Parts: sequence; structure tokens; C-alpha cells
Amino acid sequence: MEQLIKQTLDTLARLANSELVALFRVLENQSCGVVGVFKQGQVILHSNKIKFKDTPFAKIISTRQTQTYPCLIVKKWSLPFPTYKKTNSGFECLCLPLLGSESKPVAGVVVVAQKNGIPSERLQMLKMLAPLMASILDNVSTEREQIIESVTQDTLTNLYTRAYFEIRLQEEMTRIHRHGGIFSILLIDIDHFNKINSSGGYQEGNRLLQEFSRILNTSIRKEIDIPCRYDGKRFIAMLPNTNIDGAYVLAERIRGRCDRYAFSTQLGIPLKLTVSIGVAQNVNVPHNEFDDDDSLAQGVGISKEELIQRAEVMLEAAKEGGHNQVMAWW
Repeated sequence: MEQLIKQTLDTLARLANSELVALFRVLENQSCGVVGVFKQGQVILHSNKIKFKDTPFAKIISTRQTQTYPCLIVKKWSLPFPTYKKTNSGFECLCLPLLGSESKPVAGVVVVAQKNGIPSERLQMLKMLAPLMASILDNVSTEREQIIESVTQDTLTNLYTRAYFEIRLQEEMTRIHRHGGIFSILLIDIDHFNKINSSGGYQEGNRLLQEFSRILNTSIRKEIDIPCRYDGKRFIAMLPNTNIDGAYVLAERIRGRCDRYAFSTQLGIPLKLTVSIGVAQNVNVPHNEFDDDDSLAQGVGISKEELIQRAEVMLEAAKEGGHNQVMAWW
């Protein structure tokens, strides 16, 4: 896909006889993503976003008409961008909208920096290429969404992946360090899962994982808590703005729902679904007004490694205590 974008930008530059061409993808919230820039024979791919509110982009997208405006060169990215104000760049921006689907009438915009205009026959050729470029942008969008989904979502359970959890955990630790606050985590293990795999096979084991994932997903706060498949038969959930008492209550709710759940194999054989859960929280960190002073930051809160270790210790204690119970690091 990257090679296709590069070839497209190179073709656009040749047809327009321009040394500076940019390809934008229209996003939500009145913003556009910079897909790539052709500059003096080189193609540079981007992933930056620019707001287009109160700029000619808004009019181009609403009218779906090719327009020419004064050209502002965004020096940071060597990027041509249309503006209503006169500039000293020596260029004008020819803006060609790439018409998309009914749900997204304009998929993107090609911006060509020009000094002497483009002959009508060349402009007509650019317009003929517009549907192809719109299709490329749709594929770019789909490919990026698929990549993001593969990194963030576990394919079996539809919960978040461990990699995504690690990112969100680090973000929460950073936020807490700067602004203060508290959160907790639940580390969950399905009891006697290996026996189910041995007796019923991996297919039954996968069904059990999916069933538990639904229980977990319906027990937590939507768009607040972060439920993840941690590894194999273990799961982890991060609970922002939740202390150890609140986390323990939620853990007991999850455990109880599993204990009462009527699970059976595809042959109708009943199976008991129970879980053991370890609970831990970060300490309640006051706001640190000396963020730049590492010496003052030392000892404030606990590390993410220690937080997970505490949850693991409590999980092992719950399993050694007979399974089907919750243990918390008070």
C-alpha cells in the first residue's frame, strides 16, 4: 500500500508539473490526515492530522468542487495547504476533492502547489484519476483499521490484547503521577481450565473462554474499564478511579456470576465455570507540583511491574486457598 501511495503522488506531480503535491484523507471532527507529500522528486509518507475548520478545506469538502486558493507552506512538514489570506510563498494551491461513498461524500483532497496554473487537458486527466485515488484512500483507511484492530483486539474473545493493556496501563500511571488519583486491576484465572481442554478439546476450551469474556465484558463499566485477555486462560482488567474496596466488590460480582453460570459443552454436558481473582491498586498519589524534580518523584506510588506482581501474588493465594475466590492486596 505504501508503494501504491508513492506511485500515486509521483504520478500526480508529473501530471501537474509540480514539485510539491500533498494527499489528504478526510477524517471526523473537521480534521484531515496527511497521507503523503511529494517534494522535489521525493515522496514522504505522513500520519499527521490537521484541523480544517474555517479553512478552504471546509468549503472544498462541502461544495465538492475543485478550487484554487493562496498557498501556505507548512514548513514543519513541507506541506502545501490552502488559505484565504495572501501569502509570500509564490504558489497557489489547486485543491481537487476525491469523491467517495454516500456515507463519506469526500474521501480526500489532493493539493497541488503551482505557480503558472495547469493546462486544462492536464487538469482533466487529474480529475479522471480522482476515483482511483479515492479508492486508494478507502483502502488505506481499511488497512489501518485492520492493523489497529489486530494490535488492540484479541480475535478469540474480542477483548483487548495484552499489548494494548500495557500501553493503557503506562498512560494511566503517567496520568496518576502528574495529576494524582487511584486505580485498581483485577487479574483473573479460569479454574481447572487444563482439565476442560483435556476432556473436551480445544474447541470446548475456546467456547469457555468466549463465554467468560462475555461475563467479564458485561460486568464492567463500558468505555471506562479496560478488559483484556492477558495470556491463555488469564484475563486482566484495569479499573480507573476505583479503589481496592470497589475493585473487590466488582471482582466478587464477576466470581459470583461465573459460579452461577450454567455452562455446558456442545453435547449438553454441564461444566462448572469458576474463577480465581487477585486484586491490587496503586497507592493514592497526591498531585506532584514538582514534576521536573526526579528526586521528589521517587517513592511516589508503585511501579506498574510491582502493581501486577501484587495482583499475581493475590491470584496465587486465591488458587492455593481452594480456587473460586477473590484475594486482594489490602
